[in-house]
Amino acid sequence: MRRTIFYIPGFDPRGPIHYHQLYASEGAKQAKVNGLVPDISRRRNVDEIESEWMVEAAGAASHYRFLRYEDIVRRQWPRNAFETYGGILRYSWHFLRMGVFAMIARHSWPNFIAVTYPGGLVLAMFVAGLVAAGLAAQAVGPWAWLLLPMALALPFAGYSLLERRLNAFWLARSCIFLVDRSLGRVQGIEERCLVFARRVAQACNSGDFDEVLLVGHSVGAHLGVTVAARVLEQLGQNRRLSFLTLGQAIAMTPDEPQARQFRDDLAAVSGSEQIDWIDVTSAIDGSCIALTDPLAASKVTRPEGARVQPKLMSARFNTLFTAETYKTIRRNFMRTHFQYLMAAELAGDYDYFLITAGPKTLAERFAHLDSVTDFNRFRLAQA
Repeated sequence: MRRTIFYIPGFDPRGPIHYHQLYASEGAKQAKVNGLVPDISRRRNVDEIESEWMVEAAGAASHYRFLRYEDIVRRQWPRNAFETYGGILRYSWHFLRMGVFAMIARHSWPNFIAVTYPGGLVLAMFVAGLVAAGLAAQAVGPWAWLLLPMALALPFAGYSLLERRLNAFWLARSCIFLVDRSLGRVQGIEERCLVFARRVAQACNSGDFDEVLLVGHSVGAHLGVTVAARVLEQLGQNRRLSFLTLGQAIAMTPDEPQARQFRDDLAAVSGSEQIDWIDVTSAIDGSCIALTDPLAASKVTRPEGARVQPKLMSARFNTLFTAETYKTIRRNFMRTHFQYLMAAELAGDYDYFLITAGPKTLAERFAHLDSVTDFNRFRLAQA
């Protein structure tokens, strides 16, 4: 098996050094579970767009190509409380106005809580500051207006504590990015996706590999749809692309003129006979809309007779860990969102290292499973 993997990370300022270390350390742990002992090379920077390493295991040779856009992430990353709170206000208003909050609430109330939590937390801090100022004003009398700055300062004074202790704003930053991208406000991201697509298409058309696998995690899944659509435009006959999305929230792009191209791309990738698309989510991952068809949630209509993709798969993290470990993991929102890339304690259908370094293609690995179409655990209403 000769495979090349193109990995697009989520909205994360950490670059390939972090992800190479994560892959190497977690791959070694997973070897105790699946028996696949990967030989992982040192990382090498190809250029400013790509970093690479080799993975050899059980007769399979995988070329892991990390596609970089952390420079764009760092430019978009809110640097202080003013920028973060302004971004939260912006995405919250946009999601409310465009019906995204309502869509999320219908399909996954845990995800609804997750995406509204940052805004609710900021609002609660401002209210707490006003209440504290009001109580103090009773002792101050006519000079109570002097306490107003204290009320307004409380959310900013508590910003670092919330960030450090609760990691309260990491999901908010991803939401800000998704809204800015849908409105065309992320400089350079569409051009970067075109560069990614050319490299993926070149690998597909070369005929040198048994599988070309495009992986998008979190926001990277959102970018992956665009990349896969541009690859499809360049793909030769009888060439195929495997497409794996992990922990995605693709449907959080509303129907508006600026995002029309993305929605067309979503339909094209879904219906393609040359792309095998597997979407893996988890019920305990509050950062994704679990086991939900992104086209149906986005109200994107498939043409009559078109292929129905992605195949929806559950990571079933509850079966991959002991009960005690699982309780610990599910309480950590960030850990659950990154668990797709990490080792488990027990063997199961989902195994990132068998997918990326094992002897089977993505479609072969999940061929024995049907798409999950009846998951209604978190739905407030049927779509």
